[in-house]
Amino acid sequence: YMKVTGAKPEEVLFVGDSSGDMICARNAGVTGALACWGRYPAQIDTHYRVSRPGQLLDLLFQLEAAERL
Repeated sequence: YMKVTGAKPEEVLFVGDSSGDMICARNAGVTGALACWGRYPAQIDTHYRVSRPGQLLDLLFQLEAAERL
């Protein structure tokens, strides 16, 4: 995605629902958000956890306000 769009790592929020997704986010150097409305192991390492889809918008606004995205 970053290669195609020219986005910088600090401009990307990677949302996923598995440990593999969060590993991809970490390896890409981007912020990860774990979607926790399905099954997930509590021990998955991530920057953020969201328990319902609507929280993603709240997180985006929060990160934008802090100039982190």
